[in-house]
Amino acid sequence: DWLGYGGRETLQSYGIEHLRDMPEEHMQFFDEARAWCETDTDIITHATIDPSTPLEEQSDYCLFWNVFTDPGPHISGKRTICGHTTQRDGRPRNLGHAVCIDTWVYGNGWLTCLELESGEYFQANEKGEFRKGVLEPPAN
Repeated sequence: DWLGYGGRETLQSYGIEHLRDMPEEHMQFFDEARAWCETDTDIITHATIDPSTPLEEQSDYCLFWNVFTDPGPHISGKRTICGHTTQRDGRPRNLGHAVCIDTWVYGNGWLTCLELESGEYFQANEKGEFRKGVLEPPAN
């Protein structure tokens, strides 16, 4: 399944055809990577989280596959930053307590990086274009 979700492109970026040819230190990084990262104010993960479950008790399925619809605030009070659910308009979706930065890079959209403290985001696409913006205030 991985090959169909960006795996082929990842291998191409390495100039290789098989996962077994990936540099050992890179494979070690992926093997040891956690499913989430936490700061004093934010929880960062691939997909969204269950807002009623402590971070340490989140399932890997939830962290990698949950869809960002309208999750409630997490019980920790921290903001959630995630991807995995395409925002086809090319802008991050800001709910205030949760932000989704998947801006459809795999579908000719934008790769987005968010500066957590300022809310400023930076984007690039496959055409070599760059742009930046600031998170829009959450809709009331």
